[in-house]
Amino acid sequence: MPNKLPDTSGSTKLLTISRRFPLRTKLEYGGEIRSISSTTERLIQSWAEARSIDAPVKELFDNEVLFIGEEGSYWLPVQSKLVPFLKNKWPKGGLLELYVQFVGASAKNGDSNWVFVVNGYEELD
Repeated sequence: MPNKLPDTSGSTKLLTISRRFPLRTKLEYGGEIRSISSTTERLIQSWAEARSIDAPVKELFDNEVLFIGEEGSYWLPVQSKLVPFLKNKWPKGGLLELYVQFVGASAKNGDSNWVFVVNGYEELD
């Protein structure tokens, strides 16, 4: 998989993966939550439509959560039903095994953003 998508000359391009591409990874909870960007929302909506998921993206993924790994930090959209647990009960720095799904990527002005969504977790601490 390339590190960057082709140059998009100022416009935002989306690449959506319609096949399932599930992964598991161990990351620390970074303790920060923010709303997903409009570009990420559009990308997830495109992915959901390709997978015949009828629910609006804002019902499924309206926030992304900061996670920390050995190679850096990552803002990952997290299923809405999982966010209250992270926000209210899980300690910053707590280790989780995340169940993630690669949904695609967006690119603008040579910058690529690879999007993985979190669909579940196992507590490791």
